[in-house]
This record gives sequence, C-alpha cells and structure tokens, in this order.
Amino acid sequence: MPESDKPRTPTPRLLKPAPPRPGQVVHSPRLKSEVHFTLPGSVPVVEIVQIRTAAVSQPFLDPAAMQRP
Repeated sequence: MPESDKPRTPTPRLLKPAPPRPGQVVHSPRLKSEVHFTLPGSVPVVEIVQIRTAAVSQPFLDPAAMQRP
C-alpha cells in the first residue's frame, strides 16, 4: 500500500465546447455600434446597421407637421 500514501497530482479537466446549434451564429461585432437583426428560428440573413453615436440626435417629427395643407 505504499502507492496510496503518495499524494496524487491534480489533473486539469476541460469541458468540450458545446456543438453549434443549426441557425445560430455567435458573432463578436467589430464596432460597438454594429447591430445585427435576425429572425429567431430562421436561417440568419444578417442586416448590418451602423449607428453613429457621435451624431447629433434628431428630434421626433410631429405627424401633423408632416401633412401637407
């Protein structure tokens, strides 16, 4: 029984990454202002929208002012 007296060295264990789900893509955007729109459950058709956060904000338009007299 001299083997049981030896301290065992710990072996690091790593989990395998989860398999990708069909239709799910993990994407890290290059820009903070990059937004992707996809419909859940469908094949992702990615639409990239750039939002300029440094631009001057536009006020909301009054629908009554938009109508022509």
